[in-house]
Amino acid sequence: MRRWLVALAILLAVPAGAQEPLAQPRPAPTPEASQPATSGGQAGIAPDAVYLVTMGQGDEIWERFGHNFLAVPDPATGRHIAYNWGVFDFAAPDFLSRFLLGDTRYWMQGDDLAAVLQYYQRFNRSITLQRLNLTPTQVDSLRQFLAWNALPENRYYRYDYFRDNCSTRLRDALDRALGGALQQQTRNRITNLTYRNESVRLTDEAPAAQLGINVALGQPADVPLSAWDAMFIPMRMQEYIREVAVPNAEGAPVPLVAEEQVVFRAQRAPELTRAPGMMGEHATAGLLIAALIAVLGWYTALGHEKVRVAFGAAGALWGAFAGMLGIVVLLAWVATQHTFWYRNENLLHLNPFSIGLAVLLPLSLRRPSWWVATRVVAYGVAAVSCLGAALKFMPWMMQNNWTVIVFALPIHLALAWAVLVVSRGELRVARGEPRRPGDRRRARRLSEKR
Repeated sequence: MRRWLVALAILLAVPAGAQEPLAQPRPAPTPEASQPATSGGQAGIAPDAVYLVTMGQGDEIWERFGHNFLAVPDPATGRHIAYNWGVFDFAAPDFLSRFLLGDTRYWMQGDDLAAVLQYYQRFNRSITLQRLNLTPTQVDSLRQFLAWNALPENRYYRYDYFRDNCSTRLRDALDRALGGALQQQTRNRITNLTYRNESVRLTDEAPAAQLGINVALGQPADVPLSAWDAMFIPMRMQEYIREVAVPNAEGAPVPLVAEEQVVFRAQRAPELTRAPGMMGEHATAGLLIAALIAVLGWYTALGHEKVRVAFGAAGALWGAFAGMLGIVVLLAWVATQHTFWYRNENLLHLNPFSIGLAVLLPLSLRRPSWWVATRVVAYGVAAVSCLGAALKFMPWMMQNNWTVIVFALPIHLALAWAVLVVSRGELRVARGEPRRPGDRRRARRLSEKR
């Protein structure tokens, strides 16, 4: 149950989503259950070299963001230790509450590289090793820092989806050993990537997660990233360090990546190179729901009693859905440490006040005296959504939330119109008048013809 609650939270966060650090390692496979990723365990791996190990996408939603390790030789055993910062415990008693509030506790640890490679190969995740051009002094510095970081008193940290996750911690450790050379060569290189489009891109096969990402992330998620910041995605780090040069022991510049090898290539669909466009899908869905509500409202206004229940249910469900999402977005902004949920323009389109329609609309169909309150809420929600769409042309409205607008705005407008036409007829009937102003004249003409 806890895993399902976390998955639900990720749909609203992934995104931040939760980057791959949410991949709590499953029980290690037994030697009989899998074949080694390289023959002889660590054959083909230089005994004194440091490797950046990048794991591709997995099946779970949090595994879609990849993962990475720093593999460092252990002089005592002659084998490589793979260090990563993505370990957490689903069973921790306060895990879910801390995760939702943005105070999740993660830690780093080291494992035998051969076992790590076997494990990820078993779960059909691509594995790439990049041998790094580090001097002996840099290797010693990195080894000492990792050993210090792995101590019980130093291993824990507050995980942040984008700025302090498994990949950024690895990046920072490597940059420390390089004397800041990695940051120096990537921090001023501005890309066309954002935290939002990277999260949407990597969850392409999970449309519910993509919707959650677009709903939950606010303005801070749409600032163009530098190559340094984009390395919060392990696969981006694998890509960008290929272009970094560092001085060798003699001071001459050499590529940071001395050699790259694909240890295992997963049998799965390739990772998308850019975020998919979803405007058409969201607009179509919004228009279809809007059309349904409008048709139900029209037939209800004509006096079709069998349609009344369907209209009330459809309007109430939409009000509950939009209102609950609005409440979640508002609480995420004001009550959590998820900074990328702040300044969320979606509150203009997923209005917490919409939840009032879940109560007022069914109540109005039973007691016409409630139609005034229902109109106020329906008109107000639609007006605020229209205002939000109009304000998108202002320079300070920087959030990329058109997919939410084209989905929600047509439904708000259709429901406001339906409430108008239905309430007019219902109130006239309550006063003892014909449902429509022309009904009495039409009835007189029909009687004269007869």
